Amino acid sequence: MNKFNKIILILLAALLISTFIGLVGQHLYAATLLSDDFTGTTIDTDKWVEYDTASSGTGGTAGNVKQNGSLTIIGNGSTFNSNGLKSAQIFDRTAGDITIEADWTLSNCGVTNGGIFYGSWVPGATLPAGTIYLNRVSGNFRLSSGNAQNVTPTNAPCTNNVPTHVKLVILKEGGVELYLNNSVTPNAVRSAIQAPASDTNHSISFQQTNAAPATFDNIIITQEGVSIPESPTNLEAFPSDGSVALTWTAPDNGGSPITDYLIEFQEDGASSWTTFTDGVSPDPLTTVTGLTNGTEYQF
Repeated sequence: MNKFNKIILILLAALLISTFIGLVGQHLYAATLLSDDFTGTTIDTDKWVEYDTASSGTGGTAGNVKQNGSLTIIGNGSTFNSNGLKSAQIFDRTAGDITIEADWTLSNCGVTNGGIFYGSWVPGATLPAGTIYLNRVSGNFRLSSGNAQNVTPTNAPCTNNVPTHVKLVILKEGGVELYLNNSVTPNAVRSAIQAPASDTNHSISFQQTNAAPATFDNIIITQEGVSIPESPTNLEAFPSDGSVALTWTAPDNGGSPITDYLIEFQEDGASSWTTFTDGVSPDPLTTVTGLTNGTEYQF
């Protein structure tokens, strides 16, 4: 039998599910679902969908949405959902409290500024009902939700060009808490009536409405109550000329949707693993190409 047809099937702990390592059993913890420190000058399209009203805006190097070690956004004057980044991922608060943290720097604290939003994105339109968001209006930070607006935190100063650390907690049972600059008690809250748990399954976006630039950095989105997924099972291989099709059974997702699998392979006896780039997909199958006939591989 040709060695190529004797592909060894080894299910690795290194076969990653989204950002979780596949381990047998489940353990509740706060999982990091999305993070970005905006290193480099190119927006990560696996994480974000870019919206830019400038004709030259694309990819983070030009226009109103730019990345260069941080994310800088210039608004078009007043319109929500026009210039910013929207997460490619949808977040379900019913799986556990969602915590959004970021450093938010305003070049002009005295004008109306965009901010952080949890809700549906309808480009250039009024915010849809049920949107939860933090912005700054008339010199005050404002936490808003649904149709009940204008909650103003206390003891929350803003200094031009100095980062404000934001921690926004969207509660599983309904309600929202806002913590600014590492405060141990909330600077502002919305009740479960004002921000009901039914407002869920939304993207998270970072925006600017004013022409004065705003900068976001060190974004981390975590969720409590989710668990480490179990390992994938039933890995099978179907060799072909210079490639092999792999299938497996998806595990329990631990409370957060599986968004991708990381596939690694090595020649039998090699000391290092190679990651196969196959795009982003939650489907439990892929075809690894670029292999050499007559060579034994591990996956």
